[in-house]
Amino acid sequence: MTTKTKGRPHLEALMDVVASGYEQGADGTPAVKSAPQPTLPGLPANTDPGEVDGRTLRATGRTHPFATRIREDVHKQMKRIVVRDGLTLGELLEKAVEAYEREQSRS
Repeated sequence: MTTKTKGRPHLEALMDVVASGYEQGADGTPAVKSAPQPTLPGLPANTDPGEVDGRTLRATGRTHPFATRIREDVHKQMKRIVVRDGLTLGELLEKAVEAYEREQSRS
């Protein structure tokens, strides 16, 4: 798997769905299989993979906007972390809050 899907099982599942949904026809062109399509994790079983776009796959259930000002070096560090670990900025922020709470409970 590429680093873009690291830690993102829904992207790996979509790639499997796309790969399993096609076979080569007698003339070498892609032919759609008649076998049932696998479901995508986190989406209803009746979800048509052809109707799933990037926004659906990135949906995280996070709906509360959060805006703040941070130092440029911290922003760059956060961006490096999310790319390296396959997270979103929201996920990184949540992990940071959890780590902060754990640290405070030890004090």
